[in-house]
Amino acid sequence: MALALALAKRPELLLLDEPVASLDPLARREFLQVLMGSVAEQGLTVLLSSHLLADLERVCDYLIVLQAARVQVLGPVDDLLERHRLLVGPRRDPASPGWPRCSGQPTPTARAPCWSAPTAPSSTRPGRSAR
Repeated sequence: MALALALAKRPELLLLDEPVASLDPLARREFLQVLMGSVAEQGLTVLLSSHLLADLERVCDYLIVLQAARVQVLGPVDDLLERHRLLVGPRRDPASPGWPRCSGQPTPTARAPCWSAPTAPSSTRPGRSAR
């Protein structure tokens, strides 16, 4: 309802702070579909904050990742996803000697994600076509 009220005023810029944080996955998807339909119809710009990166990946053109109020990564979403990979390694205490550094080698034990440094592009994202 709040989105409908905001869109009824036909703004040029819409600021949304964690708009889908309390929604279940189906409701999040529906909300984002309605939002993106309105963006396409009205040509408005949306500034969206979220901790749900998978949702942002589906709807955003440009991404800025902040940590402790500092920009860590920024750029077009497609470019960032081409240059960065998710590596998985064993989950261990980082204080223990010999703690592995994001080796990328999956193990049968519990795994912990680790973001890699930028890499050369290897393939396109699922659901997106090659350029």
